[in-house]
Amino acid sequence: MNASLAQRIVRKICEKCKQQFVPEKSVQENIKAVLGDFLPKQYKEKGEIILFKGKGCEECDNSGYFGRIGIFELLKVSPIINKLILQEANAKDIQTQAIKEGLITIKQDGYLKVLAGITSLEEVLRVAEM
Repeated sequence: MNASLAQRIVRKICEKCKQQFVPEKSVQENIKAVLGDFLPKQYKEKGEIILFKGKGCEECDNSGYFGRIGIFELLKVSPIINKLILQEANAKDIQTQAIKEGLITIKQDGYLKVLAGITSLEEVLRVAEM
């Protein structure tokens, strides 16, 4: 085995009625904490995070969403992770090593898509919060 892929499907924000807003400070801090080093440079510099939501329109049947997109987590099986698997290490130990090796978790991938205005934070939390 070379890799393991986890995926979830989230709804995309409707492009016809997309609006931006500034979330509460606690939400901004949570996004920064979850993304850590993966936080895009522009948010590190300016500090304030802007998110998006769909207002609802005829195009999206007033849901604020139109279409779907995947969020993913790809675990590459490195020699160290392979050794942990063979030693029957627990999932937390494997995840810790994978993060050290640069793993982007499914939640982080979702948050990056939230910052890009593709989906909403609520959508990511609905499918990726464990």
